[in-house]
Amino acid sequence: MAARKTRNSVSGRVDGQVVQAGTITGPVTMHSSGIALPVWARVALIGVAAAVVALTVVVLTRSEPEPELRAVVAVGPGRCAGGWVVPPPAGPVTVVDRPEGSVQADQGQVAVTLQGSTSAAVVLQSMRVEVVSRRPAMSGVWLQTPCEGDVKPRSFGVDLNKPTAAAIGLPGRSSGEKVPAPSFPFQVNESEVEQFLITPNVSTDDVEWRLRVTWTSGDRRGETVVDDNGRPFRTTATTGVSASYCADLASSTWHPSTPSARCATLRSPAEASLVGTWRGAGTLTIAQDGTATWTTGSGTATIRLLSILDQKATADVVASTTPEIAAGERLSLVYFSDGITAYTQLGAELSWCRPDIACR
Repeated sequence: MAARKTRNSVSGRVDGQVVQAGTITGPVTMHSSGIALPVWARVALIGVAAAVVALTVVVLTRSEPEPELRAVVAVGPGRCAGGWVVPPPAGPVTVVDRPEGSVQADQGQVAVTLQGSTSAAVVLQSMRVEVVSRRPAMSGVWLQTPCEGDVKPRSFGVDLNKPTAAAIGLPGRSSGEKVPAPSFPFQVNESEVEQFLITPNVSTDDVEWRLRVTWTSGDRRGETVVDDNGRPFRTTATTGVSASYCADLASSTWHPSTPSARCATLRSPAEASLVGTWRGAGTLTIAQDGTATWTTGSGTATIRLLSILDQKATADVVASTTPEIAAGERLSLVYFSDGITAYTQLGAELSWCRPDIACR
């Protein structure tokens, strides 16, 4: 005869602890022992339960995504002093937006468009450069780019000679009118964007780098890394190039200068007739190797010429004890047989002339 199956059951209210000893084989009925939890313990349990419910409601009812910052990047050759550096080519190079195997030259340009992901305001607080790697300047050929008329608004310079540096707003011109240097903060959302034009400066190195943009939105803070589609940006000085090619837009090629399509030629300080002493805003003395000393009544600056083209040059301030210019500042020079005019990135202008010629 088969054993009759039994079922355990629990009925009634159970307070306190329950202890099982051994194996239960028959029906079980549990009755309250009459020992209730203290009032304070019940209140505490009710509070914990209410808090859990409240937290659950907050998570479940949150529908809007958290704001974040999005970036779209375009790497370009910049204007005048920028361009591309490529390994020595076998012939003319086709003019394209970004030649194969090219590295952006010093004074190129990176356009960064920033946009919020929601309607909530995202306040851009600061932007700085982070250097990832550094090596000697790339050798090869410098593909020059034509000059443009205006320096656009929202332009910033970053100094790649330093491991980290803030982006410095640069004054510009728009439709011939001077535009003050931009400064943080800025504000974006999903319908309002900001575009920044970044000009990287590097003296003698080939540098990989990224931008880091810090932002706030309400009580949230974040930092967005901006790079070249997942890779660091790369910018090289032009101190390692052996020749410069100019762009012939009629044939859509870069090639060496010819009588019919002449481009600016790289020169040494001696070839450009810059060696010697110049007077005006203090005394400027330029040596054969391109180093220069500027002495004023308030101090002395050491300047290094980086690239010298026909009537144009770039230079960096290596050290300075004079308040007119600071160490690390980039100078753009325009020179003639009788005079030199230098423009700092922040818009200051300095002029020197040959000792026997009065400066205009």
